[in-house]
Amino acid sequence: MNGQTTWADLPMGLQVAAIVLAVVQLGLQIVALVSVLRTPEERLHTGKRWLWLVVVILGGLVGAVVYLAAGRRPSPAEDPVLSGTETGPAPDRGRQAADLLYGKPKEHKEEEDKGNRE
Repeated sequence: MNGQTTWADLPMGLQVAAIVLAVVQLGLQIVALVSVLRTPEERLHTGKRWLWLVVVILGGLVGAVVYLAAGRRPSPAEDPVLSGTETGPAPDRGRQAADLLYGKPKEHKEEEDKGNRE
């Protein structure tokens, strides 16, 4: 023999580990590439999509992890309590939530009944 180790000469555990690592690397690279392509450029650090594509493709597992960990700025959070305005929560949201959870108080039922009769 010429001293080279072939795939068949490797122990089974090492073969399985190599296959698992290859699948993980390929999966992370695919996820990172999709993320680079879908993320708006203003949310990418450096603002250059092509740069992150190069990092993910040529960097392999490390490049994908670097992009996923540090390549994007977080998206601005939207407050679910606000009703689409910057002035604050809708005036009746709290009352509606309480009525839904605990039932309508007696005085609210009377107000509704008066409104329905008129």
